[in-house]
Amino acid sequence: YCVQQLTQEDKLLARKAAALISAAATTEERDAVRSQRIKFLLFVKILFKRLRDSRDYYLLARAQLLVKTVTRRNKMGDPNFHPILDCMEKRLRDLVGEVHWRRSHAYMRYYIQTHGDPAARSFSNGSSSQDVIPAYPV
Repeated sequence: YCVQQLTQEDKLLARKAAALISAAATTEERDAVRSQRIKFLLFVKILFKRLRDSRDYYLLARAQLLVKTVTRRNKMGDPNFHPILDCMEKRLRDLVGEVHWRRSHAYMRYYIQTHGDPAARSFSNGSSSQDVIPAYPV
């Protein structure tokens, strides 16, 4: 009984510590991370559209599978897949190559110039990232 009670107390302390750590993170830090995620989601969407438009369906399927795999492994807690954005960026860049990567970045810069920063719009109206990223950004 004492061992079980101690474990429950440890769990409670761990939850409280996690809550304090997450509360300690400033809103600017959270906004920066959220902005980075929104921009990366937009970039991936543009990259997939570019692969689709170039009719490289095999590479598109491999890239989509890579995104699913990295996301799943990250959720499982695999330390090789943390932080998810860095991990996904490196693997996607290696997979699609510099030509697709740089062209997609150019399209993304053009999109942000013409439509504005999607992360800034997300923060201004309180919408989710799904509202920010259009179906065909370019």
